[in-house]
Amino acid sequence: MGQKKEKEDKKVKKYLIIIAIFYALGVSIKCIFSSWWNIILLVLILCTAVWCFYRKRKEQTFKRGAFLIILFALLLTWRIIPCAWDTHLTIVEETPEDQKQSELEAAAALKKFEEEQKRVQEESDRLAAKREAEERNKPQPKPELKKPATPLYNFEEDKDCRDFNNSTEATSFMKASKAAGFGDHRLDYNHDGIACN
Repeated sequence: MGQKKEKEDKKVKKYLIIIAIFYALGVSIKCIFSSWWNIILLVLILCTAVWCFYRKRKEQTFKRGAFLIILFALLLTWRIIPCAWDTHLTIVEETPEDQKQSELEAAAALKKFEEEQKRVQEESDRLAAKREAEERNKPQPKPELKKPATPLYNFEEDKDCRDFNNSTEATSFMKASKAAGFGDHRLDYNHDGIACN
């Protein structure tokens, strides 16, 4: 993993160096062709290089030519460096118009972001209101009617009418007692099926 990252880093550095060289060449060429003196120096360098090449082919010395090439190259470099630096600064530095444009773009981006946030918030509020309305309009389940708990009676214990609050309660006890096989506890005196009347 570490070797792969190291290889990728080397690759990136190589690409950055190539880009920097092309950038420097571009700026230098622009500076060379911006002045007649620079063009003349470049032509002198090229002519001297051709002269040295022919001297070398004829196996003659070309030391003076090499010296002239170095001299012209130094003069050209001396003239190009300030121009290249100024060109680089104009490319890198923002003009007031560029700054204003950047501010306008930043303000537009901020406004767009705020509108997007507002839209998202409105959508969220709308969905929440819709859910709330659905909850309100949803039919509520009817509460289950609880059956009255049947009192637990001790049918073995003898009961009289005064042990009950009303005739209905006494009748319920009497019927449950009969069903359980304990009789009516003499609560139905007239045998009409209603206790304590």
